This record gives sequence, structure tokens and C-alpha cells, in this order.
Amino acid sequence: MEYRVGFEIKKLSNLIKKQIDRLSAESGLTGFQGYLMGYLIREGGRRDLFQRDVEKHLEISRASVTSILQLLEKNGFVRRESVETDARLKKIAVTEKGYQANDRILNSLDQMESNLKEGISTEEMEIFISVMERIKKNLEKLDY
Repeated sequence: MEYRVGFEIKKLSNLIKKQIDRLSAESGLTGFQGYLMGYLIREGGRRDLFQRDVEKHLEISRASVTSILQLLEKNGFVRRESVETDARLKKIAVTEKGYQANDRILNSLDQMESNLKEGISTEEMEIFISVMERIKKNLEKLDY
């Protein structure tokens, strides 16, 4: 039997993305916004974050980041705060609503992860991960 590995991985990826979008929507976010909130919480706990940090991390345009952050701010998930040393800079701060949404999403993702592994033995999971690693290495060789 001929396997279309890339196609099967793409279908699996689409199914996972669909679930993540559904789980995030329950908290009023898109899957991408949920991912961004997680980044803001993780990195924001270590240092002040600014729009340029988000642009660099996500590798998307300034206009796109501006649009996403404005929507998150409008919906009460983040706020922009002035920095004492430079009034032009606005650091991004996650609100209590943002933290609560992130907690709900993380709990749902943990449950989804358990569901993904249901009925799969540890040995089967190790084989699966090993095969996925080999596939990634094969793809990396193609990256010129």
C-alpha cells in the first residue's frame, strides 16, 4: 500500500488545529490569539514585552501584530502600559481576564492531549515520536 505521509500529517494537523480553535473560542480567543497569550504570559513573567518582541517572535508584520494586539486590548485580555524611561514605548501587560482565559485553554489542551494518546501504548508512542523525528530530519535536509 502506498502511503501519502505528508497528506496524512496535514490532515492530522488540521484536525488538531480545529480542536485548538474550538477550545480557544470557549475563552473568547482564536487559536492563534490563545498561542499569543501563552507567549505573553511566559515571556512577560521574565521581562517587559513590547510590540517589536511579538513581531520578532511570531515573524509577522507590524501591521498584523498591531491589529491582533488592538483586538486583544479591546476585548480586555491585555493592556498597554507606558514605560517610565520612555513615554513612547508601551509594554504589553496581560489582564486578569487574559490569565483566566489562558488557564482555561491550558486545562483544555491538557485534556485534548490525553484524548490524543487514548488507547496508545507507551511503546507505540515512542515509535510514533521516533518516526516523526526521522520525518522532520528528512524534511530539514530538503531545506536549502
